Amino acid sequence: ERLKPLYTTEDPVLISIDYAREQDYLAFLAFRLGFMADSPFKIDRQEGKTEWANLIWAERYLELTAFEASKVLHNWLQRYPNTKFIVLDKRGGGASLRDELIFPRLANHKPIYDPDDKDTIAKFERQTGLSITDVGLPLLRLVSATDVFNYRAFMHFKNLMKKPYVFVPHGQVTLESDSEEIQAYRQIKIVLSQVSKIKIKHTSQGMSFDLKGVPLDDVGKRKATKDFFSALIYAMYF
Repeated sequence: ERLKPLYTTEDPVLISIDYAREQDYLAFLAFRLGFMADSPFKIDRQEGKTEWANLIWAERYLELTAFEASKVLHNWLQRYPNTKFIVLDKRGGGASLRDELIFPRLANHKPIYDPDDKDTIAKFERQTGLSITDVGLPLLRLVSATDVFNYRAFMHFKNLMKKPYVFVPHGQVTLESDSEEIQAYRQIKIVLSQVSKIKIKHTSQGMSFDLKGVPLDDVGKRKATKDFFSALIYAMYF
């Protein structure tokens, strides 16, 4: 039986985010971390102990503010209550989302922080008078994605796919169906398209990661983007 997208699961999960409000899609990916699960694997539920991880969901949004993105993430945390890591690029728009997560505006949202982000933790504790370890969730993992980081993470993913230690669901998508699962298949198909058609070029200024031959988005009015590709490679070091 083939692996399918999972809208929710009790298994350990990693969520990876590529945040770019102005020019790109905001991309969310969820990976089930089978090697961290405790119960025996059950194929009918696609949950339990395995030696591998699998991509279980993909979504993307256009031009969300950091506050709106944080609400999407907290919704995902309800769907995936055993989330172990949330991976985010700390550069650019990622910094605004980081701040939104540690200083939530909604009372039912707990602060989410990176245990190694000492400066932001100190700022939180100075402004609130609270200990972050008492009130927050240490789920965030901030990365600084350089060309070398991107290249190594991409090659790491390709090696994992060959062994294989990472699985991606495949399925037939019909235009007549608009269920959440079918929408997930469509988004995962875009993930695979971006990964398979990425072109790495070595230049005098470093490396470039370009997409050639990837269709435009569903609306057909925007250029092909690397949103899912970026979210995927952020996840590879965790």
